[in-house]
Amino acid sequence: MPTLRAPLTDFGFLNRFDYRGELVVGELVAGNLKLVQFKSDVELKDGMLNLKNGRALAYEGKTTLQATLNAMGHWSMRCEVDNARLANLVKDAGSSLAVGGQLNLQSNLYGNGFSKQTLNGQIGFAVSDTKLFGANLASAVSDIARFKEHQSGREFSTPVSEARGLVTIHDNHASLEQLSVVIEGNRLRGTASINLYDETLTGELSGRSGAHRVVVGLQNKWYEPIMVLDADRIRSINGIVQPSSKKKEDGPSGWDRLKNFFKDRF
Repeated sequence: MPTLRAPLTDFGFLNRFDYRGELVVGELVAGNLKLVQFKSDVELKDGMLNLKNGRALAYEGKTTLQATLNAMGHWSMRCEVDNARLANLVKDAGSSLAVGGQLNLQSNLYGNGFSKQTLNGQIGFAVSDTKLFGANLASAVSDIARFKEHQSGREFSTPVSEARGLVTIHDNHASLEQLSVVIEGNRLRGTASINLYDETLTGELSGRSGAHRVVVGLQNKWYEPIMVLDADRIRSINGIVQPSSKKKEDGPSGWDRLKNFFKDRF
């Protein structure tokens, strides 16, 4: 079966014939992401293409899809993915981190042509049993509270039992709203933004880690976000102040002065 790649730029061919039947494609590729074993009912009439009851596998997750496309290049698509393997998806996107986890998402997208400039819509997602790299949050916060240098880097990670959010795409910008992650039973909430051109993510989460309030920065690519901790900020919001060291007294101690008092007189 053939492989189809997006984007196409000339949709005038849709005006040249009508068709009703079934479309079967071994692999659909959009960017670096793939759908396999794609099947859909197809109707093409008066320059309007309709894909109905589309079914496929996305990284071993069951996928359903409905889409329309007209001869002017205007398109819309609704897609649902259940229990996809997140590790395989982000690996194809370009990640080198073993995130793990299962992904569920619902998307409602539309545009004119297939350029990022005209892409609009929303994507809601939920991920279970994954990881956030950059630090082990509990250990790092414990070190920060004790004024120790916390360990950070891509080799450190924090288990995440749940992550969910809503991505809204409009006017060349993607905002990640209602973002929440659950770490060790504590839910952290925040927002983020995604640059559609270089795929970088910038955001922030706030919540608790154990007995401490925390603020967690997010950066790097959307497919491999890295956790960043500001030690001074975490200490400040928790009112943690480093104990002042005792100053050594200048000159002899009180005991030495007492001994000198008797020595001088006897």
